[in-house]
Amino acid sequence: VGKNVFGQSNAAKAKLNDVKMNNVKNILQQYKLEQNSFPARLEDLITPSAEMKKSGGVFTPLADEGDLKDIWGSNFVYIQ
Repeated sequence: VGKNVFGQSNAAKAKLNDVKMNNVKNILQQYKLEQNSFPARLEDLITPSAEMKKSGGVFTPLADEGDLKDIWGSNFVYIQ
């Protein structure tokens, strides 16, 4: 019984992590629609990039810091 519950728990965590990754994917698409390009780094979804600060454009965060971490608390890896 213990192995079955443990296996189900891991499967549920993996599914939840898939949901989180899809959420980040959607946020990246929204950023691209608004900025006409993908961000240089995931942190640009939370805080304005140097280019955004220079341009004086209005910045609205699209994500929270927790959105950019997997369910184990590790940062998602983003390669543009």
